[in-house]
Amino acid sequence: MLQKVDRHPLIPLHVLADRNRGAAYLTLMLGQGGVFALFLFLTYYFQDVLHYSPIKTGRRVPCDDVDSCRGRHPDPKRLVRT
Repeated sequence: MLQKVDRHPLIPLHVLADRNRGAAYLTLMLGQGGVFALFLFLTYYFQDVLHYSPIKTGRRVPCDDVDSCRGRHPDPKRLVRT
């Protein structure tokens, strides 16, 4: 609540009091939090379950994101550990 007493707050509280605008900000925050959680758990999965190195994990995650944005399903040949 420091924004309440600050002279120049980052977001004035009257902006969040508007129901439509507050709901839009909440929706955006939840969506971005979901994407962050997806990246975080994908990283954990690749490193802990598939035993990828951090470098290999860092190269793998963007490829999977591009594929999912295109609507492609994962290639089973790439999922098999060699």
